[in-house]
Amino acid sequence: MAAPVSMSAALALLLAASASLASGTALEALEALEALEVREVRPPAAPLIRSADFPYGVAPMPLGVDRTDSSPGRLQIVGGKDAAPGEFPWMVSMQVMIPNTLWLGSAPQHICGGSLVAPGWVLTAAHCVWGVPQRSLRVDVVLGITNLALANMTEGMQRITVTRMFAHSKYDHYRAGSIGPYDIAMLKLAREAKLSDTVKLVPLLVTISEADQSGVATLSGWGSTSEDGNNPSYPNKLQKAQFPVVAYQDCVEFVRKQDKDAVELLAPTNLCVGPLDATGLSSCSGDSGGPLVMDIDGQTMQVGVVSWGLVNCGSFPFPSVFTRVAAHSDWIAAVQRRFKD
Repeated sequence: MAAPVSMSAALALLLAASASLASGTALEALEALEALEVREVRPPAAPLIRSADFPYGVAPMPLGVDRTDSSPGRLQIVGGKDAAPGEFPWMVSMQVMIPNTLWLGSAPQHICGGSLVAPGWVLTAAHCVWGVPQRSLRVDVVLGITNLALANMTEGMQRITVTRMFAHSKYDHYRAGSIGPYDIAMLKLAREAKLSDTVKLVPLLVTISEADQSGVATLSGWGSTSEDGNNPSYPNKLQKAQFPVVAYQDCVEFVRKQDKDAVELLAPTNLCVGPLDATGLSSCSGDSGGPLVMDIDGQTMQVGVVSWGLVNCGSFPFPSVFTRVAAHSDWIAAVQRRFKD
């Protein structure tokens, strides 16, 4: 006959068994994520590591949604112009809720761009989810707007809370400047977005081909309009700009001539745009995670996600670097399948 066990001992055994089971479940979940090349990032995320003399940047930072427009001479992305309402209906503002000084309230702050790729999913950059400030109360996405300052007064605007954030596990957040390949992430939404004339899904280029290696691509975003990285100037109005696409090998050779060490920041899973012979046209801080689209066979398709570029955006010829969507189409689909519930 087994010896009697006290209530306290039985409870201890039960807790130990539960902990063991939970640990096993957690381990299995972690192994499943690793098999998918997925890392779940939970805010507050670790702070980004930066170097003052590192000339390249990803720059996710709270930018505010009630800021004053830039000066009349530069109301654009560097080299861009105002987008029309509804022109980019898949465009998303990724925002963090930041408490005020006394923690008595909070205000939304734009941190990155993104694109609506499924009713319950937003595509953005991995450095955006890793860049969520530690003091953030939550992460939201805002859809159906072109003016950040007038978002709450925009008919059809939708604000949806992000419940989970998944970054590619091969993205190295801790390398110099947090810059490198596999800079891609998915945001799972608390509810599905309601599709309308101003909120639509963007088709993705899912097949690797030469279609995204030449031609003209269009970027939209609320990024800085300033070429001075130390003095950014952010517009409230959504901006757009067209860029010449640069073939990957041409991009590598150009970067090698400018800075041979920076070539290590590139991979075939990147996509580059120019111009490489002019200044004044570039993506910039605040554009991070946003969609680069092209007209392919008569259909607008997303081919890139804003990743990195010069800190002093467009100040001298240098490519803007994107994560290549076609190189990650299987990963994007796998994340949605695995975490659909």
